[in-house]
Amino acid sequence: MKTCIYISGPPCSGKSTVAAAIKQLDATIDLIRGDDFWDKHPELPFSDRVAMTNKYVLDSLDKSTSDNAVCEWVPCGSFAWHVYEVCVGADRRFLHVILTASESVLKERKLARDGDQ
Repeated sequence: MKTCIYISGPPCSGKSTVAAAIKQLDATIDLIRGDDFWDKHPELPFSDRVAMTNKYVLDSLDKSTSDNAVCEWVPCGSFAWHVYEVCVGADRRFLHVILTASESVLKERKLARDGDQ
């Protein structure tokens, strides 16, 4: 059965690292990175940027022709439900993994990555 693993969690929780590690296991896995879409529209207000990124992520998953996909993006909650619906429509098994870390670790990683917390 086709599968989608959706990895969500706060910024700097390790989503990209885990998703990349999964992709290394099998080159045929489609890797859909929310940050790739987030970076496309830095000029948009935050809420519009989130909505646009969400749309890109869902569209990419819907268009995926690979048997297996790994999606990584911050939102869980209702967005995860939308990912689930796309998976059901494509006859994909849906697995949701939520990564987190302590606030101090997240702040340290964010500072190292972006220079701010």
